[in-house]
Amino acid sequence: MELQETMDLLYSKMRLVDPPSRVQVLKIAVGEHITFYDASYVATALKMGVPLITDDEELPKKVRSKEFQERVGVVKVMSSSDLSRTAKRYSNTFNLLSRRI
Repeated sequence: MELQETMDLLYSKMRLVDPPSRVQVLKIAVGEHITFYDASYVATALKMGVPLITDDEELPKKVRSKEFQERVGVVKVMSSSDLSRTAKRYSNTFNLLSRRI
């Protein structure tokens, strides 16, 4: 596969983020006693159905709590190290598969 074809394929898989409403973010921030900044990431992860990637020490504890999940919803939380390990695993798999083609 040529570089241009690869870039076109990657671009076709990208999604633009449709941000959550400010009201939704504010409700999470006030209701859960977290910053608007953190709440915006939580709300975006919820809306898009993707993991929340953070190296914050306190936010994952709060987001994983049963009370938070009952009030706001379930959000998978990963650290940047977790993400890196996952990306390496997928990269290794992709490399192995591409060698067979």
